Order: sequence, then structure tokens, then C-alpha cells
Amino acid sequence: MKKNILIPLFILMLQAAAQQDVSQALWQNQTVSIDGISSEWQKPFNLYDGSTGLLFSIANDSTNLYFCFTANDETKARKMMRAGWEISLSSKGKNKKINASIVFAKRQMMDGENKMNRDNNWHKLGTFTNIVNNYKLQLTSITSSGFKTKNGIFPWINDGGINIAVGVDSTDGIVYEVAIPFKELFDANVLQYNEQLSLNVEVHPLEAPPGSSDARGSSNSGWGSGSAGGRMAGEENRAGGMNPNNPMTNNAMANNQPIDDFSDENQHATPSGKNVLFEKGSLKQKFKLSKK
Repeated sequence: MKKNILIPLFILMLQAAAQQDVSQALWQNQTVSIDGISSEWQKPFNLYDGSTGLLFSIANDSTNLYFCFTANDETKARKMMRAGWEISLSSKGKNKKINASIVFAKRQMMDGENKMNRDNNWHKLGTFTNIVNNYKLQLTSITSSGFKTKNGIFPWINDGGINIAVGVDSTDGIVYEVAIPFKELFDANVLQYNEQLSLNVEVHPLEAPPGSSDARGSSNSGWGSGSAGGRMAGEENRAGGMNPNNPMTNNAMANNQPIDDFSDENQHATPSGKNVLFEKGSLKQKFKLSKK
């Protein structure tokens, strides 16, 4: 009987300890340039989440809250671009409750992408830098909600509002920089620099390709329609020729349809057999603002 009581108590203690994990935002002496370059940030980043593959840091000065997210796991970075992701901020402080979010839309297929073939040098789109640059050309706006004034669809870089830039770095992989003015979160008379906030990040799952063990039956998953960095059916796969363990890939190759590098589900499977591409990634990080 005592053992049965002790086990749930131990679990509750672990949960309580996790909830007390509060990070301190870094104080920025100089205004951060929102340009998608992470050189201004203290390295290495002090926060990491395995579910999303994000290394990140949180900072503030007297007027802005800053985030820098990086992902050097190419698979998870491409998942973010393809499926979309979002960040949200919350606070339960008296007279200063916050429930604001920023949504990055999923990357749409570029015009003519599904018409490319081997003769059109499809493989030349395959570098990660080109994938990020194509993504930046497509997605130049965000959707925000819950802020004081900047709600709706806005350019990534705008005057006096939420500013975001995306870049690519040989070490950090994809880089997202975010600046949120405090005036979009708090009334001027209630802001305190020991304020505790919660950051939530959700990376949306990709829809599994038809015929895979993770398939959800969606007809608009984008599989079979090609993407930058993908490969055309009819080309040899990485192992050379068709993959006998992947009927979906073989069928696409036989029909000369475009497929994506994500199509080999075994390649991205976890030890439990789940494919990280078709699972939602999420993180929650509590933090306190810093004062000079």
C-alpha cells in the first residue's frame, strides 16, 4: 500500500520541479538588429528543446522582448517551414494578463514546382540555403493575435510593431529573430522587469504520405506534389534504386510522380517507431524579464 502511495507522490514532485524551471532573460545593452543573423547573441544558446529541435535564447532591454530561435537539425527545420509553427506568450499576473500569439504559415509549393523533372536540374534546389531563401521569398508576413494593437496579418519587418527576420547560418542552421515591443504586451504603468511570462512553441506536424503507417487520410498533405529540396520519382534514392520497405515511394517512382526527401519514413523514425515529421513538436518555457 505504501509503495502505491509513494509512486504518485514522486511523480507529483517531478512535475512540481519541472514547473519551477524558470529561465532569466538576458539583458541587452545594445538594441538587437532583427536581420536573421545570430552573431549578436551570446553563444552557446542557453535553452534547448528536443521535441522541436530548437536551440533558443530570450532577452530584453527597456523597450523590447527578444527571441532568437535556431534549428541545425535540417529535418526538423524543414518540417517547421513545410508545416508551419507558432509561438505564444502568456501571463497570469493581476491586471496584466497576456495571451498573444504569432503564427508562421506553412510553406506553399512554388509555382511550377510540381512540373520539374530531372532534366530541369531539380537536384540543384536541394541545398538547405536555397530552401530557406525560397521560404523567405514566399512567407513575408505573419498572423498575430492578442497584442495591444498589432493584430492581423503584418509584414515581418514593419514600423514600430512586431519585427521578425529569418536567416541561415552554417552553424546554427535556420535562424528566426523576433522583437516584440513591451507596449504591445503591457500598459506602460504596469510593466515590471521581474515579470514572469510563459513562452509556448508549437511546430505543426506534417501530414503523413498515403500508404504510410502514420497516414491520416488527408488529401492536402502536399505529398506527391514536390517541394524545394525534394527529388523526382525516377531518380535513384539514397540507397540506390527503389526501397523495398517503402511502397509509397516505389509507387510514386513507378508513376514518375515527384516525391519529397521526407517520404522515407524509416529514415526519421524514433526508437519507438514514430516518425518525428508526423508528430507535433511543442515546448513551454517560463522566464522572467531582466532589469539593467
